[in-house]
Amino acid sequence: MGRPSRQDKIRQVPRRLLYTTTEAATLLCCGRPFLLDELDNGNLGFVRRGQRRYVPAAALDKYVEERTQTGGQA
Repeated sequence: MGRPSRQDKIRQVPRRLLYTTTEAATLLCCGRPFLLDELDNGNLGFVRRGQRRYVPAAALDKYVEERTQTGGQA
């Protein structure tokens, strides 16, 4: 067993820092209108670049973590 050939190597793509609202909605398994409401209500952080809003990966992580329910009793 020698070194893996170029075709055998697995390509690793680093996680992006910013996502479009469409990409963020896909990652959160929700519709874009719902995501935009969450942005407008301040429930999900975003970065504005010109007219566009981008959702940071860290904001997605925080959003999911804050809404994750544990199996414990409420």
